[in-house]
Amino acid sequence: GPFYNASFRIVADFALQNSIPIVNPLSNRSDFLTGNPYAIKILPDENRIFDALSEYLNNNFKGAEVFIARHSTMRDEHTFAKMKSALNQQLNSNEYAPSAHFHEIIYNRDSLNIFKKNASTTKENVVIVYSDNKVLILDFMRKLNLLREKYDITVFGLPNWIEMEGLDYRHMNNLNTHVITSEFADYESDEVKSFVRLFRETYQAEPESYAFKGY
Repeated sequence: GPFYNASFRIVADFALQNSIPIVNPLSNRSDFLTGNPYAIKILPDENRIFDALSEYLNNNFKGAEVFIARHSTMRDEHTFAKMKSALNQQLNSNEYAPSAHFHEIIYNRDSLNIFKKNASTTKENVVIVYSDNKVLILDFMRKLNLLREKYDITVFGLPNWIEMEGLDYRHMNNLNTHVITSEFADYESDEVKSFVRLFRETYQAEPESYAFKGY
């Protein structure tokens, strides 16, 4: 909150004056990096996340039809515009329609009509669901799931989907769902296994997000 931001700014200024490296592990804001070569930020900001999404789609879904679905034209317009800008600038154009980087779906207006009109039956179809509205997500995923026999569909969801309760994991699995996130604990990694084992022995509990950030 405001108290945390003000306190961190004071500490960052002190670190700059005394050439002390300072790490901010919790915020994705980039403003404290400005003019401070000793400042280090762990979490990427929204622009970097959207850039990474574009890179991932270019590398793994070349030539796919890409759709962005959201609830309405008014919700989170500023952040949504950042995502569209990143995709417009960096996403490779569809090889059969060079001018079309993606198709936009306004769900409470279009339902699945835009998807059915533009989806490919011979190529992959990527649907980025830009929403944290669980009712919308459940309904949209249910309807997409009914089309999976006809279309090859991969869904991308927002970071807070990880902690959202009540999502239908059958539909998520059927639609090859990916979740955009700035952090990931690879439990196949020897380092992660060692940390988790030591944490369990020390605290008799499972490490969660803040434990990994602290580590």
